[in-house]
Amino acid sequence: MNELLVRTLTGAALIAAALLATIMGGNLLAILVAAVATLMFYEWTRIVRGWGMTWYVAGFFYALVPALALLWIRERDAHGIELLVWVFIVTWSTDIGAYFAGRSFGKRKLAPTISPNKTVEGLYGGIAAATNLQAFFQSYLFAYIFWFGMTAGAFGLLVLHHTVGGGWAFVANAKGKDPDTAGKFIAWALASKEQDSVQRVVDWCTVAKSDMPPRQSAIEAGKAAYGQGELKFFADEVYPGARGEPRLPPEAYKIISDAIQAAQLGGIEPEKAAEDASKQLDAFLATYKGAPML
Repeated sequence: MNELLVRTLTGAALIAAALLATIMGGNLLAILVAAVATLMFYEWTRIVRGWGMTWYVAGFFYALVPALALLWIRERDAHGIELLVWVFIVTWSTDIGAYFAGRSFGKRKLAPTISPNKTVEGLYGGIAAATNLQAFFQSYLFAYIFWFGMTAGAFGLLVLHHTVGGGWAFVANAKGKDPDTAGKFIAWALASKEQDSVQRVVDWCTVAKSDMPPRQSAIEAGKAAYGQGELKFFADEVYPGARGEPRLPPEAYKIISDAIQAAQLGGIEPEKAAEDASKQLDAFLATYKGAPML
């Protein structure tokens, strides 16, 4: 087995492990990061053997700080996974670009006493690869559309069996100038059983975007899209068990809307706005006798 094949297979296995740990997070990621940091420190001690205790202490922090940074990035907000994958892409593409550029064009040694095989040309190749691939990822595939989602899509989708199914709502003003025409338009746009109305929903959900339609007739008419890939999984496994989108009375919507605007535009602390809204909702629900709310 040649060197390139060994490197490729090893790299693919390590990438799969890193992506799985990144998506799962928690203890799995912490254990993997700790293991890598330990290996980093061990390799550092081999390099600086005999240089003095200061170098060992520096190596400890050299391994610790990146490890803590990776865990912090993963857990910092809703985009932690994407940000961490971005870090991985920069690292991986640097190594891959440096390897191939160095093998193809490498002549000038970069640091012969530390790593005799590293070249200046390899350095430039790594920088070029990292710059281009991270820009591509950030520009086109940043929102859950990168290939890591394909690799571990099953892990992300398994948690969606108890999801909330959204819906579309058009309202005709009964006191408007022409409520009958408004009602006919709503039926034409969304509710008509005519083929063009059904197809309009199919096109909106499968061509304009990737979405599950609120009509069973649209799912059946869009079998070409809902019979393959991720949409098939949603249509077959997730969507049938979804609960309806909550329909709240205007009073509840107003309480929530006022709290959001108070925090965003009124300078109120979000915690205070949320606490006040919660109390108002509790008071409203205590006397509410309308239709059941999901």
